[in-house]
Amino acid sequence: MLFFRIRPSVKPVAVLVLAMVLTSCASQTVNVPNPNALDLTSTYYGLRFLDLDTRRGIPLVEVQTTNGLRYVSDSAGWIAINPRDISSESVFYAVKSDGYSMPGIDPELQGFRALVRGGEGRQVGLKRHNIAERLYRVTGEGIYHDSQLLGQPTPINTVQGAAGGVFGQDSVMNALYE
Repeated sequence: MLFFRIRPSVKPVAVLVLAMVLTSCASQTVNVPNPNALDLTSTYYGLRFLDLDTRRGIPLVEVQTTNGLRYVSDSAGWIAINPRDISSESVFYAVKSDGYSMPGIDPELQGFRALVRGGEGRQVGLKRHNIAERLYRVTGEGIYHDSQLLGQPTPINTVQGAAGGVFGQDSVMNALYE
């Protein structure tokens, strides 16, 4: 289950603000030259997917390497990659996320190359095409798992497990009563 926030109607001032945002976010993929800029305190490599309009993390962004390793961003938009899982230094990541795309890149070739090293990271800006903004997952195990592996602050602690020991209540289950 996801929560969405609907964009307010466009106003004349919003056009000016949008122009300023697009000017400041002209590069959809931002390499972080200083790993401390992301405050990565772990041995993992961090990918963070950001909404170019709001600068918030985007949950459920799927990336896949050419050799089939698949990762999905957590509720804060983070993916933690263990460098030992990657056999080469520079890896191509195909990006897929319903309602979002990498601006300026062919829709069939969405992705980027990254040099994977522990304690470093990269931010990737995605343009939202949906009216609704994807905010976070509500239930399920490890909704902030990757953020916590990377030492990022989270609104709840999911390392110890979900409250009540319940995991994965994302779907409907019917039960007969009486």
